[in-house]
Amino acid sequence: MISLALALAFGFLLGGVPFGLILGMLFRGIDVRTQGSGNIGATNVARVMGWGLGSATLLLDAAKGALPMLWVAHHFEQPWMLPAAGLVAVLGHCYSPWLEFQGGKGVATAAGVMLVVSPKATLLALICWGAAYGLTRKSSIGALTAIAAIQIGLWIFMPGWWLFGLMIAAILLLRHRGNVQRLIDGTELKVR
Repeated sequence: MISLALALAFGFLLGGVPFGLILGMLFRGIDVRTQGSGNIGATNVARVMGWGLGSATLLLDAAKGALPMLWVAHHFEQPWMLPAAGLVAVLGHCYSPWLEFQGGKGVATAAGVMLVVSPKATLLALICWGAAYGLTRKSSIGALTAIAAIQIGLWIFMPGWWLFGLMIAAILLLRHRGNVQRLIDGTELKVR
């Protein structure tokens, strides 16, 4: 039982590592929380410091979603452990223990989790994100579109994971409530 608790703690702590903040401080001396949207995620890192660091943040944030799931899949037989590992990784990113339980929106970390669950559903969501973002230049619209698309993809390709997908979607939608309000108000930032 201790090993199960440690595995979940590992997922939460890894999920909480604020790579966007770390990369900004390390390479530019910038606290990304004080610029742009104030978010620690890849979109704001790209907005403030360019696409290179933004892309690195995206990959690292996705990896911290995928790695706990892969580790649990390799070391544990309990079927509930895999979704639990993914859930705690996303929660760790959104409510980082390293940042006084403040964090990012969770989209890249959730993408890493979903890549392990269903690469096909994740590819569908990525395509939909790209199309929505390309048309609007607003990452939040891309993210909201991807959240919907992953549900469709899971329903088609991995229906046994659909409820898990809904739980992840609920967390992401909660984290995007400010973006939704800004979209309604017409004040949501674009990414150049």
